[in-house]
Amino acid sequence: FPSHDTRANGYKKWTIEDETELTNYYNSGKSIEDIACIMKRTQGAINSRLIKIGLIDDPEIHKNTDGTV
Repeated sequence: FPSHDTRANGYKKWTIEDETELTNYYNSGKSIEDIACIMKRTQGAINSRLIKIGLIDDPEIHKNTDGTV
């Protein structure tokens, strides 16, 4: 992959260190887009991991059956 590819780590397993780094970036107020660039992962991967580790809510959980929030 070229070094500027934001998905260079896209299929790399998340480590405890990665999750700690993600938590630190998120808690410092960085945007999902910035975190994705820094960590070389997609914004979707960042969002999914933030949900998994409990830092953000999964919007799907809060949707009504008709798709509204």
